[in-house]
Amino acid sequence: MKQDIQTTLFQLIKQKNAGEDSLGNVLSEILSISSDAVYRRLRNETALTIQEVKKLCIYYNISFDALCAIGDGKVVFSYPPLDTFDFGLESYLEGILQAFHKLKQLTGGEIILSVNNIQFFQLLNFPQLMRFKLYFWAKTHLQMEEYKDQQFKHEKTSDTAFSLGMEILQVYNSIPSKEIYDPEFMRGFLRQIHYYYTSHLFEDPSYALFLYDRILLMSSHLEAQANYGKKFMYGTQAPANGNNFEMYMN
Repeated sequence: MKQDIQTTLFQLIKQKNAGEDSLGNVLSEILSISSDAVYRRLRNETALTIQEVKKLCIYYNISFDALCAIGDGKVVFSYPPLDTFDFGLESYLEGILQAFHKLKQLTGGEIILSVNNIQFFQLLNFPQLMRFKLYFWAKTHLQMEEYKDQQFKHEKTSDTAFSLGMEILQVYNSIPSKEIYDPEFMRGFLRQIHYYYTSHLFEDPSYALFLYDRILLMSSHLEAQANYGKKFMYGTQAPANGNNFEMYMN
């Protein structure tokens, strides 16, 4: 066990422990060793065994791969299991925002997207479309029980969700992106609205027409961004520099 890896592991553990209990006592219990043995490891006088590292990583939910200098072609990531995922609109947007802030901090960070149905982040320019898309995922794709007997209602997005969406859109617009669009782009989304209309899943059937109007506005806004080569919010002007947008048709 290299000292730098061991040091990093203990630093992560200290952050997770956050002074809630004596670190020596906690580690002693997890590793089934004496407090003296724990402190020798904390001081890097004794190297952790691979089994001890395994116990600590499992207990504190730390990826050992992330501690190592992994080579090109390998990716370490986490994901929320669908059976435990909170599909609430606000929690979903919070996760996206956190990921974008991490990307924003990288030197030379950029977004590369392949889009064959709907451009999720561009939807944030029109919150009504975003709300319908997430509802469709929850009810029709994930078949979540609480949506089973519901019709889609015309409701205003909460202030919190609206603010999160606008913040995500601002960060997305500030990061250069290359986006590759499929000729079928938007067709699937249009069919989802039509399916809900013909299946009487809208509380107010006329709301389907309102969503179609929003899609026309989104299409025009996307075309304007492609022409300028810049990303910007709907209803505003293209920036003089930055916000680079390269759009390709596959």
